[in-house]
Amino acid sequence: MLDVGGYRRKRADSLEKLGLRLGERAKEDGKAITVGPFNAQDRRIIHLALQQDGLVKTESIGEGPLKKISILPRKSAGEGNRSLE
Repeated sequence: MLDVGGYRRKRADSLEKLGLRLGERAKEDGKAITVGPFNAQDRRIIHLALQQDGLVKTESIGEGPLKKISILPRKSAGEGNRSLE
């Protein structure tokens, strides 16, 4: 892949910051936030940025190559941290 002028890295940084900012907002408001549409690569960046946050979860919504992302607050902090023992 070609990354002219660092565009891809800047885009990834921008999407990570967007995801983290919206995750904080979802936790504060206690409501789901839906953004997009994004292509698969951009959605992946946002999903990964919020993956370690146990207080929110993300899901892709829609059909086709461009989907929206929903960032949802979890009902409890432990909901996403269950082990498979």
